[in-house]
Amino acid sequence: MVAEAYAPIEVLSDYINNGTHVGSQLPMNFNFIQLRDTATAKDVERLANHWMDVMWTRHKTANWVIGNHDNSRPATRIGEKRADMMTIVTHALPGTSVTYYGDEIGMPDLATECTPTNCDFRDPERTPMQWDSTKNAGFSAGNSTWLPVNPNYKLLNVQRQRGVARSTLQIFKNMSALKKTPAFRAFKEEGGFSYGALTEQVFQIVRTAPNLEEYRVLANFGGQVERLDGLTNKTMEYVIVTSHSPHRVGAKVDLSKRIYLMPYETVVLRWAA
Repeated sequence: MVAEAYAPIEVLSDYINNGTHVGSQLPMNFNFIQLRDTATAKDVERLANHWMDVMWTRHKTANWVIGNHDNSRPATRIGEKRADMMTIVTHALPGTSVTYYGDEIGMPDLATECTPTNCDFRDPERTPMQWDSTKNAGFSAGNSTWLPVNPNYKLLNVQRQRGVARSTLQIFKNMSALKKTPAFRAFKEEGGFSYGALTEQVFQIVRTAPNLEEYRVLANFGGQVERLDGLTNKTMEYVIVTSHSPHRVGAKVDLSKRIYLMPYETVVLRWAA
């Protein structure tokens, strides 16, 4: 059972099990909703720890919500430069990633006007899903929709992003597929995952199936080039890269040596035994 409750972490913990009764399996974790366009890797670490220190320690459960119908969309709230980054981060952290419709293609908010029949401060993040470049973004064949379609729909839609290597949709699909890999499925095993801020701006997530494979996410939240030295003795392969990365999928990198992350670059690396 999913519980949508804006409540203190101790209350959410009791929703799962208060010692006498078992309740929700997934009380939503809204910590990342706090992130804005000034967010740093340290902010992400702090918010992740706030959940994991209680919920993972007590119940071995985690979920990560980056957007919902009550709050500004990630592409607007955190910024388009970090939208794909947070898709990768929320999918790479252990547990369940929760995606609000439209965030898988990077839809932004749309300022909407109040009408006599409709006025809600949450309307900007509730505009119709943008499927394609046809009338009403393929959402409706009607003459109008309850909320207006974002005028950017001809350039930003599912059809346009489908199959495009570094599109937001393809990154979302690729990260979803990684959840089926041995390294991602081993998150409840000893040494199955680790995460943390390597610097003020660089966040790292490691997912491991011991002696079999390892995935490593490196995300630069800042607008400056970041230098990283001696992360591991492994040589790894780029398997997912964002539009801010100069690297290509399939290229190899020796992580025992110094590497650089470009501003807002996020990469997913893989090592196999």
